[in-house]
Amino acid sequence: MERLRERTYWALDALRGRPVGAYYQEVREAYERGVAPQETAEKLDRLLRHAVDTTAFYRARFGDGPLRLEAFPVMDKQTYLRNDAACKSTAYLHAADNRVMYTSGSTGTPFAVVQNRDKILRNTASALFINSLGGYRLGDRQAFLRVWVRACQKSPLRQRMENLFPVDTAGLDDENLARICAFLRKKRITSIVGYASSLAALAAYIRENRVDMAPCGVRSVIAISEHLPQPARRLLEEVFRCPVNSQYSNEENGIMAIQEGGEAYYVDSSSWHIELLKMDTDEPAADGELGRVVITDLYNYAMPMIRYDNGDTAVAEHRVDSRSGRYRLYFRELYGRRSDVVYDLAGNPVSPHAISIQMWGMQDVRQWKFVQRGAQDYCFYLNGGREADAEALRARFSPLFGANIAVEFVDEIPVLASGKRKYIECLGK
Repeated sequence: MERLRERTYWALDALRGRPVGAYYQEVREAYERGVAPQETAEKLDRLLRHAVDTTAFYRARFGDGPLRLEAFPVMDKQTYLRNDAACKSTAYLHAADNRVMYTSGSTGTPFAVVQNRDKILRNTASALFINSLGGYRLGDRQAFLRVWVRACQKSPLRQRMENLFPVDTAGLDDENLARICAFLRKKRITSIVGYASSLAALAAYIRENRVDMAPCGVRSVIAISEHLPQPARRLLEEVFRCPVNSQYSNEENGIMAIQEGGEAYYVDSSSWHIELLKMDTDEPAADGELGRVVITDLYNYAMPMIRYDNGDTAVAEHRVDSRSGRYRLYFRELYGRRSDVVYDLAGNPVSPHAISIQMWGMQDVRQWKFVQRGAQDYCFYLNGGREADAEALRARFSPLFGANIAVEFVDEIPVLASGKRKYIECLGK
């Protein structure tokens, strides 16, 4: 039935003229061959000219002459909120096939983004291909593990069409985790996508209780929205016996990147043009330097999102073919929100992986959270664990954060309004 769903989907797409299939092929070729700089330049030129011609916001700032991306202002959510109507294209204002995507606002201010039909089709194609790199195939019986707040729920019809099974993870106690395992086995789920914290808790429960998940035949596990610690990744691979990767995405733009083999994130540069800018200026950050993720959505014409600073930080690597000039963009490190970047005693940013890898082997710890509360003031919150674990943590992390690391034992790591759980957070430095 799963493969029948896949064949039916592509057959219907072919009858419609391959609107998704043609884009899927382009995304795949960009992955296989790299993106030609001229193709990116042409897409940018069309988008910038459209924005100036059809939105009040950009028309007031630019004339009819040549347009350069670097001359456009860097935008954030607050800028879009203050200029909501002026940022929307008059050419798509009343299009019946637009859709509106809403951000949760869990780490900032929520806002709505209008997307035109072509953008929706491109998102679908890009998501299908990127997920295929993580082992997912169209039609797979997919369980989606998250806290299902009302704003993100899908209709029963949409769930059936997508072969999607929502699994609520509002509670991660043993009773609920046992229920989730039973559900996955009963439904013979072949693909699992979910918030990293929920997946990590599930994997720990499966190991501790020796639950046999082999009957499911899971072929892919994809973590979203939160940093997935390396120990949790290894444990997920062990209990489900399949590849485990993380996506990079947001509601306002789509699924933009996925890890390959649990290492660097491959970015779909054929659908989005992403700049890395310095942390405190709008100058480009060099490859290998921590920078702000600034997104230009190449296909959203209803509400052009040009140089959108969404608050995330990363370390980039451009891989360029010396003969063709084609390039691929990778995130070597993805730190997440600026508020998630913590700093060592010398004031240097610390990779999330440098923290999570040290948690490997902490068998009694079900959940953890590391918080920088101020300059040289650090605290671990542990769900589970013993005083011996606190001493082990201080010993492991003293080279980075000194010996006076506070440790507090809690019953639960709190959930944000969106259902996310932060592993790492900076409250001050």
